[in-house]
Amino acid sequence: MHYQSHKYIMLHDLANVIEKTPRCELSMDKVSTWSALNRIAAHDVVTTMDVPYRARAAYDGFALYSMDTPGKLRLIGSVRVGEIPTFSVKRGEAVYVTTGAYLPDGVDAVVPEEEAELIDNQVLITNRVTSGANIDPVGSYLVSGSKVIEKGDIIMGHVIPALMEAGIMELDVYERPAVSIISTGSELVKPISAPDAMQAFLGGKTLESTGSLISWFIVSYMPYLSIVEHRLVNDDLESIRSVMLDALKKSNIVVTTGGSGPSDIDYLGEAVSSLGPKWMVRGLKMRPGRPTTVAAMEDCKLIFGLSGHPISALNALINVIEPMVKIMLGIHKSPAKPIVKGRLTRNVTVEPGMITQIRVKATRRNGELLVTPLGGGSSVTTSLATTDGLVTLTSSAREGDVVDVFLIQDPGGS
Repeated sequence: MHYQSHKYIMLHDLANVIEKTPRCELSMDKVSTWSALNRIAAHDVVTTMDVPYRARAAYDGFALYSMDTPGKLRLIGSVRVGEIPTFSVKRGEAVYVTTGAYLPDGVDAVVPEEEAELIDNQVLITNRVTSGANIDPVGSYLVSGSKVIEKGDIIMGHVIPALMEAGIMELDVYERPAVSIISTGSELVKPISAPDAMQAFLGGKTLESTGSLISWFIVSYMPYLSIVEHRLVNDDLESIRSVMLDALKKSNIVVTTGGSGPSDIDYLGEAVSSLGPKWMVRGLKMRPGRPTTVAAMEDCKLIFGLSGHPISALNALINVIEPMVKIMLGIHKSPAKPIVKGRLTRNVTVEPGMITQIRVKATRRNGELLVTPLGGGSSVTTSLATTDGLVTLTSSAREGDVVDVFLIQDPGGS
């Protein structure tokens, strides 16, 4: 049996470990823009045409030649969004257009319909209209050669309509990085049915949940990754090593839980070490999650060994895994995390040099977010049910200090 007391683990500065993150180039795929959600851009995306590529109406109204105003003009037809006009407008004529419709030749202004009067097929304009009024001219949104996406940006949902509007219908993206989650521990049971789960729980077994928490975090805040498997393995060195070796064949990132928690049994460190990493650290200056393991493999893959306690794993996800994976993959713009300002309602003491994450209960009062630290160590998993947010501190803080809060649920109120 293998033992290692955590008091002998050397703690490394988190910043130094993050700086050692390898940069990886993945293989590329060419995909349609509308199917590129949450993919990583493999190149800068540059427009090859002006947007709009021909003048468009900025309002519903009447397109005409400005020199004909004020005056009475003959209505000769209409152009709506989705149509390309095939006719020209002559002097003394007008055409009805909807917002965003491409303009026919012969017009240089649009009069909003509330500023015009339509009598039979005659359009009465009482005011002088200037050339270019209420028109989006060629290239007014983007000019050809404009950069709209940078290499390393995540293609997010709000960007896709803009790319398609710019005439960009396909993109070069990196293959979706794969993640394997391995939960270690002979005491673990994957819940299947409520009666079986309760029987296992009352029999002293631990219902696996930390791997599910990791999956939730990745889906919510790192959607550019793909979880390809979640496996449970007993506390056996050869079993853990074998499962990790198999995971490395199919994944860019391997995340394990257990084997780095409060138990003195240490299979994880030995298993990772036996795989021949380029570098490996066992222990970080962070609380909770001091025994966290990080290893970089020769083929530019990362292994993260987290505590089996969900609270410790959550700290590692936010302050270790997410920043290192973004560096590894060269990611620049990515989905924003829900970080807001909150005011502490009591003092918090932090060990010098130790990055510390605390759970907080949040309330809104008079437009301000007040956050109250919750007690209990990293093993008090039930505290997550009442946790509204997480605060990461690098030094002690006093009551009344304003801190950054990672909101994991909306506390409600106003």
